[in-house]
Amino acid sequence: PIFIGLYAFIQEINDGIELTHAEERGLRIIDPIQPLLQHVQQHRGMMIAYLNGELELEKPLINKRKEIEQDFINIEKANQRSVKTGNSEDSRFRETSTQFNKLNKEWSELEQSANNGTLEISESYKLHTALAHNIIATIKYIGDTSGLILDPHLDTYYLIESVTGKLPLISEYLGEMRALGLMIPEGKSLLQSDKQVFLSISTIASSNLELMNSGMDTAFKENIVIQKNLSSDVKKTMGQAEVFLDLIDKKIITASVNNIQSDEYYQVGTVAVDQTFKLSRTTSLELLKLLEKRIQELETK
Repeated sequence: PIFIGLYAFIQEINDGIELTHAEERGLRIIDPIQPLLQHVQQHRGMMIAYLNGELELEKPLINKRKEIEQDFINIEKANQRSVKTGNSEDSRFRETSTQFNKLNKEWSELEQSANNGTLEISESYKLHTALAHNIIATIKYIGDTSGLILDPHLDTYYLIESVTGKLPLISEYLGEMRALGLMIPEGKSLLQSDKQVFLSISTIASSNLELMNSGMDTAFKENIVIQKNLSSDVKKTMGQAEVFLDLIDKKIITASVNNIQSDEYYQVGTVAVDQTFKLSRTTSLELLKLLEKRIQELETK
C-alpha cells in the first residue's frame, strides 16, 4: 500500500507538471496573436479614414499590412515551438496551424481587395470585423485546447479568463465603435438605428468591463503580488474605457446630430483600446511567471 500511495503521489505531481507545461505553451502561442488582433483593428480604422478621403494614410496602411504579415510569421514560429516538446509532439496544438492558415487566408483576401481598390467602407468594416472575431475565437480555442481555461487555481483562473476572453472582446467592441464613429459624416442627423447600434455595442462592452474588473478583484484577493503588479493597469483600463464610452453616449447615443471631431474621437478611442492591450500583455507576463513558479514547486516535491 505504501508503494501504491507513493506511485499515485508521483503520478499526480507528473500530471500537474505536464498540464501546467501545456498551459504555458498555450499562453506562449496566444502572446503573438494579441498584436495581430490589435493591428487588424488599427487597419480597419485606418482603411475607413482612407476611404473617407484621407489619402495621406496610404503609406501608413502599407506599413500596417507589413506588421500584420510579420504577426503571422511570429504566430507560426510560436506554434511550432509549442507543438514540439523535446523529441515528441503535443497533440493538443496540432490543429492550431489549421486555425492560423484560415486566418491568414482570410487576411490575404481582405488585403487583396484593399490593394485592388474594390472595397467600399461598409464592406471593409464588415470584413475586418469578421476577421477580428475569428482571431478572438482562435484565442479562445487555444485557451480551451491547452487546458488554460480549466486552471484549478482561483488567482490564475481569472487572469486566464481575462487574457483569453474578456480583454480581447473589450478591445474589439471598443475598436468597432471607434471605426463606426468614423463612418458617420459630420453634421449628419443621427437616426435611431445608428444610435441603437452604438447602444448595443456599448452595453456589451460595459458588461465585459465589469466582469473583467470583478474577476481581477477576485484574483487580487487571492494573491497580493498580482494586485501589486496589475491593479494600476486595471484601473487605467477601466478609466480610459469609461472616458470613451461617455464620449459615445454624449456625442452619439443621446445626440441628434453628429458633431464629433473625427480626430479627437479616434484618439480617445485609440487610447482606450491600446490600454486594453497593455493590460492584456502585462497580465500574460504575470501569468507566465505564476505558471513557471508552479512548475518549479511541483518539480521540487
